Amino acid sequence: MSLFDKVKKQNKPLDESAKGAAVEVVKALAVSIACTLIFILIFALIISWANIPDAAIMPVNQVIKGVSLLIGSLFSFKTKKGGWKKGLLLGILYVVAAYLIFSLMSEFVLDWKLAVDAVFGTAAGVICGIIAVNVRGRK
Repeated sequence: MSLFDKVKKQNKPLDESAKGAAVEVVKALAVSIACTLIFILIFALIISWANIPDAAIMPVNQVIKGVSLLIGSLFSFKTKKGGWKKGLLLGILYVVAAYLIFSLMSEFVLDWKLAVDAVFGTAAGVICGIIAVNVRGRK
């Protein structure tokens, strides 16, 4: 077997595992966004019934985003490999997707809250990815 054949053989499983990881991240993103939309709707109903101060809205939104990322990771990350990488990618994609979705519902605003969301979403994604592969990982 030539060196080229050895390299080619070694790269094939890597390509398949990369495709599998990409599919896991896309599934996790879809689950996370769906959970966020459901939780935000529930929170909006609670706000309309209860007297919740405006200062509590941003922290509750961050908790909703973190819980949504965790649920998405737990349901979608099946392989016990690369949890932090998949979580990092999930966190970044989630922040972008959530920004676009919620901006379509109201308005596009670039401010410090988006920076906080980006940092929090990325960090939460990494942590959730690590947790998910260690709790749910099979391989």
